[in-house]
Amino acid sequence: MLIVEIFHLKQVIYITIRRTDYLYGLKNKLCIFFFIIFKYKFKEMKAANEMNILVVDDSTTNIVLLEAILEEKGYKIYTALNVREAYAIIAKNHPDLILLDLLMPKISGFDFLKDIKKRKDTRDTPVIIVSALADDENIDRIMDMGAIDFVKKPIDLQYLVNKVESVLHKQE
Repeated sequence: MLIVEIFHLKQVIYITIRRTDYLYGLKNKLCIFFFIIFKYKFKEMKAANEMNILVVDDSTTNIVLLEAILEEKGYKIYTALNVREAYAIIAKNHPDLILLDLLMPKISGFDFLKDIKKRKDTRDTPVIIVSALADDENIDRIMDMGAIDFVKKPIDLQYLVNKVESVLHKQE
């Protein structure tokens, strides 16, 4: 696939320079050449950056860790320390994926999951639960409520990143 993309890029550059041959000098041709390369690379980078992930966890340590790891992978990360903040973020920026802790103050992750799966605007948003509640009963419960996966705390970061990438690439 990469070879096809490089060949395509080479063809676009060749055609563009050839078409401008009679209009511009070498200096302008080089500017066009670099503009096309920049535009092509920016388009590649933009695909990953357009994916928004909302991390909802009452632990600042977990939020900072997940934010750093996922931003490094090119995702736009929104963070919420509680469900109220999560609702505000969802209203402004519809996330492509939600990473949700279950044990939170006031409104639990269970209640939040149940609510967002009922709402028309968030019903189809995939949710991965990231929690220490790893007994079979709770895992079955959250899966029945609409979560697509479960990651146990303490978090195996590579496993989580693989899950996130798998879910987001299915949406593309």
